[in-house]
Amino acid sequence: MPTEIEAKIKVERLEPYVRRLERLQARSLGKVVQRDHFFDRPEGILKQADSALRLRQESHPGRTETIMAFKGPCQAGGNYKRRTEIQFTVGDLRLARKLLEVLGYIQVFVFEKRRHSWQLDDCTVCLDELDELGTFIEIEGPDEAAIGRTAAKLELDPADHIPASYLRMNLERLNGDTSR
Repeated sequence: MPTEIEAKIKVERLEPYVRRLERLQARSLGKVVQRDHFFDRPEGILKQADSALRLRQESHPGRTETIMAFKGPCQAGGNYKRRTEIQFTVGDLRLARKLLEVLGYIQVFVFEKRRHSWQLDDCTVCLDELDELGTFIEIEGPDEAAIGRTAAKLELDPADHIPASYLRMNLERLNGDTSR
C-alpha cells in the first residue's frame, strides 16, 4: 500500500520560505484552496483506529477537483509521520458524500486551508494557511533522508516537526480532543 511520509512545522510567516524556495529554484505547483470533509461511522471506528476518511474539494483557478482519501494509523518508528494513504479523484463531491452516507458514514468535521505547493528535489513542499491554526510548512517525500535534506535547505529544524494532523489540531482547539 502507498505510504505517506511527511514533516509538518509551524512557522510565523510563509513569505520568507517563498523567497527561499524561489532562490533554490523550486518549481511552483500552484495555489489551491482545499476544503476537507472528514467522515466516520457514528460509533467512531476510524477515530478509534487512528485513521481518517476524507473528501477534499480543491478549488484551482478555473476548475474544481474532488479527492477521496483514506489515511491509516501512524506507523511507529522514524522521525516523521508515516502512514498508509490511499487517495483518488472522484467526479462529483455530492455523489461521493451520498455514497458515504449510504454506507453509514457521517461527516464529523470540515475545515479549509490555503495551500501553495512547490517541488524541491524529490519532495513536495506545501505552504499552508489555516485561519484557526496559523501557518505551516509540510514536506512530503519518498523517505526521511530526502525530507531532512529539504528541511535543511529551507533552514527548518526537523526537531520542530508536529506529528498531529490538521484534523487533530482543530479538534484539540475546539474541545480538547487529542485522539487523532
